[in-house]
Amino acid sequence: MGKQSKKIIILEIVVLAILLTVFGIGRYRKTINQESDSQQTVNEDANKVWEPIDVTFFDVGKGDCILIETSEGAIMIDTGYDENGEDLVGWLKEREIDTLAYLILTHPDKDHIGGADTVINELNVENIIETNCEVNNDDYIQYKEAAASKGLSILTLTEEKELSIGGAQLTIYPPLSKTFEGQNDYSLVIKMIFGETDFLFAGDATEARIEELLKQIPNIQSMLLKVPYHGRLMENSEEFLEAVSPKYSIITCNKKKEYKDVMKMLTELNSEVFITKDGDITVNSDGKEMTVSQ
Repeated sequence: MGKQSKKIIILEIVVLAILLTVFGIGRYRKTINQESDSQQTVNEDANKVWEPIDVTFFDVGKGDCILIETSEGAIMIDTGYDENGEDLVGWLKEREIDTLAYLILTHPDKDHIGGADTVINELNVENIIETNCEVNNDDYIQYKEAAASKGLSILTLTEEKELSIGGAQLTIYPPLSKTFEGQNDYSLVIKMIFGETDFLFAGDATEARIEELLKQIPNIQSMLLKVPYHGRLMENSEEFLEAVSPKYSIITCNKKKEYKDVMKMLTELNSEVFITKDGDITVNSDGKEMTVSQ
């Protein structure tokens, strides 16, 4: 091999070594920067100051009506009975709430949808989300007529939907089956995450829907649970409650419908239980801690 060839080979080796060194340093710097960015994100989340949210569970007898108030707007989940409509509107107006960013109707039973027409007629409702279950009763027809009279379109949910408002992240889970026997199992179920706190609103889910939820919601454990179906005992109640393991539990019921078995299960899970028959319940979250008052 000639001297010229040796020089070329040596030069190539040197160039290759330089390139490998530069590439290695570049990757090292990139890794360090990524780790630094990741750590910065964690620190920013840990130090983030959240605008608090309030969640009110109204005493509407054996019905459901829940109001979520954030810094960017309000969401109502269900509207109780028809006779609750005017009281709900009056309470909201006293709080200077005349607009709902979302009205979510979990299913069309009269104790969940009854006040919807009054709420729609007397407030500014920007979006309506309902489950895919049509019925032929007065409350449902009046709700549909009120929405039509306001020119509101209704989103009938058949796929998971995510909402973001005031720092709260909501995922709405529609029923997977289309052949449930009763309306309760068509309940939309909502998981809400706000900072380090989370809520699970389980509608009136019964056995079949609960079985779905255990598979449908990957992060089902929640700090607060709106107990399904007003606290009624079901075959898989214990499995469901253990999976959620709530620190706080809210049961919406009246004095005639109070299910002691579920309350006992929750107490054994060290969950603090509140019942709407004793009055409205307000939950405050600052993104780190949650407080419940009644």
